[in-house]
Amino acid sequence: MDPLTAIGLGSAVIGTGLDIFGASRQESAERSAYERAQKEAMRQWRFENKERKRQNKYNIKGWKIDVANLTGQLDYQDEINRRDYQQQLAIRAYEQRQAERQYAQSEQNYRDQLNFNNLAAARAYESETRRMREIEIGQAFDRQDQLVQEARAEGEVRARGQAGRSAAKALQAELAQFGRNMAIMDESLRSAYKQHESNMKDIDLQKYGADLQAKAARMLKPERLPEIPEPLAVFRPKIQKPYKLKRRPKPKTPGYQSSGATWMAAAQGGLSIASSIASMSNRQYSGDFPDYSSIFK
Repeated sequence: MDPLTAIGLGSAVIGTGLDIFGASRQESAERSAYERAQKEAMRQWRFENKERKRQNKYNIKGWKIDVANLTGQLDYQDEINRRDYQQQLAIRAYEQRQAERQYAQSEQNYRDQLNFNNLAAARAYESETRRMREIEIGQAFDRQDQLVQEARAEGEVRARGQAGRSAAKALQAELAQFGRNMAIMDESLRSAYKQHESNMKDIDLQKYGADLQAKAARMLKPERLPEIPEPLAVFRPKIQKPYKLKRRPKPKTPGYQSSGATWMAAAQGGLSIASSIASMSNRQYSGDFPDYSSIFK
């Protein structure tokens, strides 16, 4: 082989080797970058799925806490309503008993007042009857006295020994006086009877008025108090469960594929150099180039 050709060929081989070495390093760097990207994508995928799982647990726990808090509040309100209802029932029963006791006491007071009115009227009747009886007794004694006086006067007239018309006139005068006195007594007795009758009517009227006052003071019989409705249960609203985050699908990463561009460039460079060397060799044989063989002697 011609030395020049050998030198050229060696240079081409060295250059091609360097190009291939560079292409290999570049491909190795690209593969490393690809693998790092793959690892980072998987790491990010696992992290996001882990975070989604934690977020789901947190949401469920928060939902359970909200449900428990709301249930506790509603149960507490139900208990308050139940206690208020029981207290209202107790107050209602107490008021019912008080009303019935007051009515019973009012009825007892009414009966006692009627009894008192009857006793007072009876005493008034008795007093008025006794007063009238005393008047009658007094009238009887007065009449007896008048009779005695009339008999005494008649005896005195007769004892004076008067006769004829004078004695008759004297007796007539005594009889007239007696009749007048008896008429006065009769009128007084009739007036006493009328007053007695009026007094008895006044007693009746006073008793009737006292009975009316006692009746007016009576209480009406209490009716049963209206029922207290039982409290309704507090409405239980529904709390929607939180949305469960789904796992992200695993990233689909195709296998590494080398583009081959660097290798193609290196190969094309080598072919170009080989073609140049071949061209130079052809020119030497064809006499296009001077002979440099003397240089190597």
